Amino acid sequence: MNYIRWFHEVRSADAGQVGDKAASLGEMMAAGLPVPLGFCLTAQAYRTFFTVAKRDETIWAILEQIRPDDRADIEAKTASIRRLIAKMTMPRTIATQVLDSYRHLARTLGAPNIPEMPVAVRFSAIPDGLPRSFFATQRETYLNVCGGADLLQRIAECWGLLWTPQAVAYRIEKYIDPFAESAAVVVQAMIPSEVSGVLFTAHPSTGQRDEALIYATWGLGEAIVSGLVTPDVIRVRKCNNRIISHQIGAKQRVVEHAQEGGTAVRATPAAQQCLPSLADDQVAALMNLGGRVEAHYGGAPMGISWAFAQGRFYLLEARRLQPLPRQATTAEAEGAPTIDLDSVGLAFDLASFAFQILGVLLKGASDADFG
Repeated sequence: MNYIRWFHEVRSADAGQVGDKAASLGEMMAAGLPVPLGFCLTAQAYRTFFTVAKRDETIWAILEQIRPDDRADIEAKTASIRRLIAKMTMPRTIATQVLDSYRHLARTLGAPNIPEMPVAVRFSAIPDGLPRSFFATQRETYLNVCGGADLLQRIAECWGLLWTPQAVAYRIEKYIDPFAESAAVVVQAMIPSEVSGVLFTAHPSTGQRDEALIYATWGLGEAIVSGLVTPDVIRVRKCNNRIISHQIGAKQRVVEHAQEGGTAVRATPAAQQCLPSLADDQVAALMNLGGRVEAHYGGAPMGISWAFAQGRFYLLEARRLQPLPRQATTAEAEGAPTIDLDSVGLAFDLASFAFQILGVLLKGASDADFG
């Protein structure tokens, strides 16, 4: 059985096997948009892995002992299950296909060190499974993953996200087989990003369809949601890409990839803090890409994660923004506050190579608002 699907092979109709992130990447690639190369490990791989894992009496014993009304108990016991999953041996067929695909990706990109090429490993939720809010606060992406052993380990840890306290409690409450859910995993080449952020092709707090909103920062966008920086915020008129306002954030720190793997934080040079992270022509180029994404999705307002490196933009995920608030009047829109990024579930996982939206949970929006 083949457990691997490359981005160029998948479309939205395949989301049940590859998850929403992989399907989004496949759609954008098919539309000729600039998407970093990669592949996904299908939901069938998860099911095959757990065909073996569910025979492990240790997991069943832990599940039987869980007290779902005791938060501390369920957190401790599900953490034990995730540790067990991370230590289990991956079936040889799955591991072989993953490692072969990893090496093929490295060769395709001309990586100088094929066995250690850095990639991002990302959880890709299956539609109609667990509510997305169960994963919004979890680490859905592992960055700067180098080498086959680390790659297999991170894939297992992504699978473990289906065994969080919220997910297990939900299955207990709804009498769902604890092994019934499944998930896919994305493995994506990383790029040397210089600037990153998110583009909303409609204003997500005012509902204005004729405006776009851009958040941008140096290096990894993870710095934004972790509260390390105040990002640049750019409002743009969509009909002509005219900048309505450009607020320069302090961008006090830069989050970037570390030599030993993972990420590191450094102070932004004082002279760079007051500079815009995107020039006007770059804003226009990003808006043009956003327009193409929106058109590909039938004109639906979108939330798009992006990174800029070596003179070009890369698109790393796109999600429909639905439903948006009622369109505000001009006066209301002018007085509307910007989004509180601490309450927006935008997870910018970018080592200075890659970046993704993990989900957008707007103020007052429910989990179903972002499809």
